[in-house]
Amino acid sequence: EILGNNISIRFNENQCGNFSIYVTSVVDTGNIQVKDTSLWIFKTGKVTINSVVFSEIMADPSPKVGLPDYEYIELYNTSECAINLNQLFISVGTKQIQLPNYILESNQYVTLISEDARAYYSDSIFCFLPFWQSLANEGQVLSLQTLKGVIISQVLYSDTWYQSNFKKNGGWSLEKIDIHNYSEISEN
Repeated sequence: EILGNNISIRFNENQCGNFSIYVTSVVDTGNIQVKDTSLWIFKTGKVTINSVVFSEIMADPSPKVGLPDYEYIELYNTSECAINLNQLFISVGTKQIQLPNYILESNQYVTLISEDARAYYSDSIFCFLPFWQSLANEGQVLSLQTLKGVIISQVLYSDTWYQSNFKKNGGWSLEKIDIHNYSEISEN
């Protein structure tokens, strides 16, 4: 769409990915040809229900079992589009934290962890949060919400899900078995 001296390009809200735009043979009102140019645009996807889900929860890292002593929450992008996590809040109990600018690619994982753990983890699959909310060892509600408050994923985890008194005492995470099963029950 051309509006005065501006060209407007609108994308369908469901479109995502890399787009190339080529501008050629443009002549201004003084009949002077504008230099040909090209633009590359990367558009992330729209957050929808279950487009990002909880895949692993480390609520009680002590005693250490092969990993540093830090709690974490792992997320998985189930959608066909990359998603910018800055579109989301994570709620831990009653505390809400807006997630930072982090592009989570389609069908990929990211681990949310305290900024304090940066010295132990440097891989790009970690998203370090400056304000970490401690997780309850026995369980609590975790939810991902849009900036408008729409819940896209939620889980009420419990330490009974370990199904082992040994693992219940710390150092083990709860990991989702079937990432595309959104029921959030202990069997998964």
